[in-house]
Amino acid sequence: MSQDDHSDPPPGTQRLETTPALSIFKGEPPLCSFCGRGKGEYRQLVSAPKGNICDRCVANARQQLGKNQSGPD
Repeated sequence: MSQDDHSDPPPGTQRLETTPALSIFKGEPPLCSFCGRGKGEYRQLVSAPKGNICDRCVANARQQLGKNQSGPD
């Protein structure tokens, strides 16, 4: 394991990817890659090969994007 790894994967799982905010382990419930919320802390989770985003982070992103738009291009 490299110096950047903060922990070993739980028994029975393997490390898939490590990001600064969280580690994603095969066999573990998925976490939001943006806020780190786990199962039971979000209503919906959109999963992709390299990360996940929960409904609360999607709503926050939409709100932030709406503030930054001045109108149609």
